[in-house]
Amino acid sequence: MTPNENRKRKSDWELEASFDRVLSLEELISLAPFKEASDSIGSSHVAGSRVPTWLHRRIIYLTEMKGTPYHIQSDVVRDAIYVGMKVISQRYKLSPDWGVEARMAKAIDKVGVVKRIRSQVYELAQGLEEMVSNKDVKQAIDGLEDYLAPVLELEDEWHRNKIIQNLMDIKATRDLLDKCSDETRIQVLKIYAEIKKTM
Repeated sequence: MTPNENRKRKSDWELEASFDRVLSLEELISLAPFKEASDSIGSSHVAGSRVPTWLHRRIIYLTEMKGTPYHIQSDVVRDAIYVGMKVISQRYKLSPDWGVEARMAKAIDKVGVVKRIRSQVYELAQGLEEMVSNKDVKQAIDGLEDYLAPVLELEDEWHRNKIIQNLMDIKATRDLLDKCSDETRIQVLKIYAEIKKTM
């Protein structure tokens, strides 16, 4: 067993965080074979792909050569994925297009957030309307207050404003807001007034 193989097992966090560090070619070549088939809590996933015959021959060769650290083919594939992921991660970090791709992904995420907010508020409004129709007005008001409390504490102003805007677009939630506590109603109406200035 080589000194590298006899090392103390790194934590899952350390192993994943290592992908953020740029390695030299020499460091990549000197990496000890990665043989761990599961994480620290025993969890694992199967990751596989069909490969050309010539590539499969290379995998077999690595398990049969003298002094090999790989006992079975899956040892080779696992280490190849580990080292390959480091190379691919490094490739995209050094690519000028990486920043562009990241901004594009962020924009897509933002669109997804808008969709989730609209869906969430609509579901809330439906529930509140049902409570009101069943004469559970007090419970509906409490429900809206409970929802608004963490919304008003959001540090992300854009996110908070989108929720308030969607709430105020629905008559049922507007009507219930009039019955909420003065503090909650004033806060929401103040935010909504600022939103309307930008619309």
